[in-house]
Amino acid sequence: MPDCNSCDQENEFLKTVVNTDKGVNFIYIIPFGNKEETLKLAHEKYALEPFFDEGSMLARKLQLRQVPIKVFVEDGIIKQTWIDAILTSEEQSDFNHWLNTL
Repeated sequence: MPDCNSCDQENEFLKTVVNTDKGVNFIYIIPFGNKEETLKLAHEKYALEPFFDEGSMLARKLQLRQVPIKVFVEDGIIKQTWIDAILTSEEQSDFNHWLNTL
């Protein structure tokens, strides 16, 4: 979220993994706010491609109740989720290890 301190901190880490050649796309889902303003800010601020969740339909469908949350979807099936920001070096290492298994 554009006003989410944890999201800002996590973004710094995600910048290091977003360009990996794994065939994995990272999308930043924004479930609320003014669409035009929020997307503009997200494009300027975050490493991930932003998607505005009009009416929070996707957030409701996936039962996303907090931010930041990461969801790995493969072939339309949720395979793994991460709740809260990935901030510690151990969490970052675990995420990178998982990414390298794809």
